[in-house]
Amino acid sequence: MAHRFTVKQIAAQAVESLAARGVPVVTFATDIGADGRIAYVGIDKAAAGRTAAFLLSRFLGERGGVVLPNLGSRGFHGENDRWRGFADFMASRYPRAAVVTIDGGYGLYHATYELARAERSARGLIAGIYSIGGGNRGLLRALDESVDRDVVFVGHDSIMRTTACCAPGGSMRWSITTSKPMLYVRSDICCVSAGMAGLPRAMPAAQ
Repeated sequence: MAHRFTVKQIAAQAVESLAARGVPVVTFATDIGADGRIAYVGIDKAAAGRTAAFLLSRFLGERGGVVLPNLGSRGFHGENDRWRGFADFMASRYPRAAVVTIDGGYGLYHATYELARAERSARGLIAGIYSIGGGNRGLLRALDESVDRDVVFVGHDSIMRTTACCAPGGSMRWSITTSKPMLYVRSDICCVSAGMAGLPRAMPAAQ
């Protein structure tokens, strides 16, 4: 019987192979849990999801409603970790919200728009969106066409395009949690240099 491996498993095997040959490996932005890596540089994805859930619940307050976390794909390990942290927080700390996951847009404009439009048609008014997997313009187009108002939008990475499409022009409330990519790069270089010099493997992850 043929075995099917996930991307995470294949990447972990590659890291172990490199480590066995003495090549220092640092995982960047998304961890894969391989024992052979000398460090992971990036944020705690599950904690990022919990933070997004906390922000969204504070904005929504007592009214609750339908909340759409938007995943590019459950096959994307880092996005799935964010979704898990978000869903766990909402289930335990904010049960008044009805969490309906959008999955499969792959961060693409049209695919994400079609998924969001279908859920809006099926569920009625949308109270909040957690954009994990991109496709923000598609999400907002679906909301604009349905004339939803007072929607809470929480996303990641305050790049110019994301900020522009979420800029308050109506009654949408939004929050962008940011990361520091240049800090990650500097930390990567430090970790690899330490590994090549034979220094201890216990290196802190950039937050």
